[in-house]
Amino acid sequence: MRLLLPSISNCALSILALALLTVAAPMTAHAQSLGDIARQQRADKQSTKPARVYTNDDFESPEAPVVTDKSAQSDSDSTDANAQPAASDAKAGDTKPADAKPEDAAKAADKADSAADKKPSKKNAAADATNNEGDEKAAKAEETEASKDAKQKAQREKDIVERTKEVNDRYINRIKKLREDLNQARLQLAKTQSDQVESTRAYHNTAGMTPTPIQFEAEQRDFIVKIAEQQDLIKGLEQQLSDAQEAARHAGVPRPYDY
Repeated sequence: MRLLLPSISNCALSILALALLTVAAPMTAHAQSLGDIARQQRADKQSTKPARVYTNDDFESPEAPVVTDKSAQSDSDSTDANAQPAASDAKAGDTKPADAKPEDAAKAADKADSAADKKPSKKNAAADATNNEGDEKAAKAEETEASKDAKQKAQREKDIVERTKEVNDRYINRIKKLREDLNQARLQLAKTQSDQVESTRAYHNTAGMTPTPIQFEAEQRDFIVKIAEQQDLIKGLEQQLSDAQEAARHAGVPRPYDY
């Protein structure tokens, strides 16, 4: 009986130790798994890049440098820096939300630029007024110059008409004068020829008594000389008249042969 008690105690201790080991092993494994999971989550959190927050500067400034984040701390600083301009824009009256679409931001910027272009400044208005005044002065100057040119042209035309009339009158008056002189010379020739005939008739009617033969011969010689001179004069006047009519025709005188 005394020999069996130590054996039973040893067996009980062994069973108790085995039970403790059986219970402790899962707990150790479970504790080890939770530690690994926590470390893995911290590693994943450090390697995961935070979401980028877009602001007005990203859409309105195409040439803005892109910040490359190498760590969670630099990403956090960049996020804070981008958030400050956004807050400033919001205070300035920008009602666009931080997560607005790029298309909406671009449309809003275009509308703002269009409104700024349509709204004239005082400086532009003054410049436009100056330009308009300059245009009006230039238009008046052109109108004055055109009126002056028209008057000068009318005066030149009037001078040409008067000059033409003066030239035509000169040719016409000369033609008329030559024609009058020619008609007068013809009348004188006709009278001289008539006097010669009358002298010859009177000489024959008086049977050579009145005039005497010597007087008759002298009178006939005088008639012959006068008639020759008058005929030469008529020929010269006819030539001059013809030359004057031809010159008038070349000068553009209308109907020079009718005068």
